[in-house]
Amino acid sequence: MKLLVTGVYPYTEENFQRMRDMGYDVVFMESEKDPVPAGAKSVEAIVCNDLFSYHSLDEFPDLKYVQVTSAGLDRVPVREINYRLIVLKNARGVYSIPIAEWVVLKVLEIVKDSKHFYEAQTEHKWLKSRNLTELPGQKAVIIGFGHIGKEIAKRLQAFGVKIVAINTKPREHPEADDCFGICDLCEILPDCDIVISTLPLKEETRHLIGEKEFGLMKDGSIFVNVSRGAIVDEQALINAVANHKFRGVALDVFEEEPLKPEHPFWRLENVIITPHNCYVSDKIKERMICIIMKNLESYQE
Repeated sequence: MKLLVTGVYPYTEENFQRMRDMGYDVVFMESEKDPVPAGAKSVEAIVCNDLFSYHSLDEFPDLKYVQVTSAGLDRVPVREINYRLIVLKNARGVYSIPIAEWVVLKVLEIVKDSKHFYEAQTEHKWLKSRNLTELPGQKAVIIGFGHIGKEIAKRLQAFGVKIVAINTKPREHPEADDCFGICDLCEILPDCDIVISTLPLKEETRHLIGEKEFGLMKDGSIFVNVSRGAIVDEQALINAVANHKFRGVALDVFEEEPLKPEHPFWRLENVIITPHNCYVSDKIKERMICIIMKNLESYQE
């Protein structure tokens, strides 16, 4: 079986040999923006990240299997893939731990007023802050309770935070204290101290969190987005922050990336920004190659 592998992961010759040993005829494509290599049009399997932003499925008429190296599927033509009965796999679970750790870090930075102390240290000033709170007894709603949401929940529960899980449909999870469907979101938001979005981006979730939802959130609450920027109506969030709605906001994802230097988010005092970086850790390469190989092997069987 011919397999097209793109250069989104630092493969070794040992990795390629293992694929060959499984029975794959490996074709390597360094950049996903480049023309498809000669002979790759007859591939039956692909491992890629953003290939379909630059190439149509029609270029691969024999395609039967796709493995993407992202957890989200918003850059993949899912409907067309499903229509053609192509097997689709994602990097489920690869990035969950570092993202969860980032969320806990930012929540703690906000409740412990870390920015105040960083700024005071830079200015060599001995300035105390009385604006510190504890996490036990606070309630966090996690909108989108997949692998990432569950890892976040486990860590916040260790701090005594009550977890509310929101999914497309309500279903119980051992990692959550309460579970609701997305239709219940507006009833849940007013009662939560921390709101965290880990939703996948789909047409039905685009700008799901907007002016109405921000208005329903508690004054002085915390908002965190680690899903996709387009989940949030950014102008509505800017307005809410400008009106002192939140104690703090932490964002790792944005509707347009990279975030332009003139974007208002840079200037908002209680917004923490990182450059779509929260998934990074020293362990993701190991987990990624493990899931790629496992899925390729299972498909051959």
